[in-house]
Amino acid sequence: MVENMTKTQPSFSGFPKQTLSFLDGLQENNNRDWFTAHKADYDQYVKLPAELFLNDMSERFHTVFGIPFSGKIFRIHRDVRFSKDKTPYNCHVHMSFFPAASEKHDCGDKPAFHFGLEPTQVVLGTGCFEFSKEVLDQYRQDVVSETRGKELQTTIDHLVDQGGYRLGEPALQRVPRGMDPTHPREGLLRQKGLLVWHNSSPDDLTFTAKDAERWMERYLHLKPIYDWLNHLTH
Repeated sequence: MVENMTKTQPSFSGFPKQTLSFLDGLQENNNRDWFTAHKADYDQYVKLPAELFLNDMSERFHTVFGIPFSGKIFRIHRDVRFSKDKTPYNCHVHMSFFPAASEKHDCGDKPAFHFGLEPTQVVLGTGCFEFSKEVLDQYRQDVVSETRGKELQTTIDHLVDQGGYRLGEPALQRVPRGMDPTHPREGLLRQKGLLVWHNSSPDDLTFTAKDAERWMERYLHLKPIYDWLNHLTH
């Protein structure tokens, strides 16, 4: 968890071009020797702007929702204990934003806003990665309802029609047992969490604070999804 920074620290002025250069280099040289030799670049061009961005966006979400927001920057070190891929580092900047009142936020039942800066794309979105059984049951009841279910499907369809937005792939190949496999929202019933994403190219980056403004506009487009999911746990 990254704490809110003091007023003496600089404001977010964009991810510099060196951020992508570092991530590209790490992707080509994903080993400890290379990372150690470029640790100063990581601190200056990746870690610092990521922390400034998190603080900036938390304030923007605070303004929108009227409650304090916090966030989490995911570690660059990979957990390779149970993975066949033993490369030690993540070649991206990933973080999530959520209400500060959530002492521990695992991006499960409670929806969050997500951000990823990768060598080949910028990904942002909102949603929950995996519901608990209780919330999953409520989600499925809402999906088949003629009010809440249609509201969610209409919102997703509207975003997809705008271009750039997409619904995350469902976890299940078939509709859960006991539910209608021909239901008009069977795709939503095959979800075990729900995430809606927006993808864009790094070529669209201005490498200035204007990028945060543009990303916030996209998060506002996604806010109805966040609000719909937030209703599940209230």
